[in-house]
Amino acid sequence: MLTKNLKGKTVGLTVVFLRFCVFWGFSLGFGFSLFTTSASLISAETAYISIPSVNSAAPAFQAVSTEGDFDFPESFKGRWVVLFSFPNVFTPLCSTEIKAFLKEQKHLDAMILGISGNDLDQHADWIKSLQKETKVEKAFPLISDPDKKILKEYGMIHPLENKQKALRAVYFIDPNGIIRAIFFYPMFNGRSLKEIGRLLAALQLSCRENKTTPADWKIGDKGLDCPQCKLEKSCSTH
Repeated sequence: MLTKNLKGKTVGLTVVFLRFCVFWGFSLGFGFSLFTTSASLISAETAYISIPSVNSAAPAFQAVSTEGDFDFPESFKGRWVVLFSFPNVFTPLCSTEIKAFLKEQKHLDAMILGISGNDLDQHADWIKSLQKETKVEKAFPLISDPDKKILKEYGMIHPLENKQKALRAVYFIDPNGIIRAIFFYPMFNGRSLKEIGRLLAALQLSCRENKTTPADWKIGDKGLDCPQCKLEKSCSTH
């Protein structure tokens, strides 16, 4: 009888002990999980870069490009410009974007300019090969910026994305050299040429008619009257 009681007490103590271990193991594990999550959030980097503001004058620079040297934006006064950056030449993703711009440039009422930190010869060889692939005779300038001066001035290098290479920025610049819109895409995701064309057309409509474009506005749609809306700086070239 004594032995049976002792066995019962032993079993009872064992169950209590196991419950104690499970409870504290869960609590400690949960607490450790919270601690590590909090620690990772605290240790996450924050980086700040300087970029030109929408409605500000596009920073001027002297360009060395595959289509010759020029002063920007002075050389393109009176024309809309789509200035885009890309990380590297001869890469599969960047090649799809350049080919898309080559095919779509005739539908975009703007001068297309690409820029990266690669040297001029690399740009020239690359775009020639892509012209052959797409059977597009007319190329657009690819600007070489090996010292990254222009890329940094336009905020096209984001150090937490890559400290040396540009990500996929797009600047929409009006005929007076004023920045009207800016896109930033990460290095691993290509841009939508349809959206670039849509926004360009929307900006041109707003500048031409001083009207807004609603959500999901499509090329050819009318703009909205907005009496209280007024562009800070005129887009008109007249």
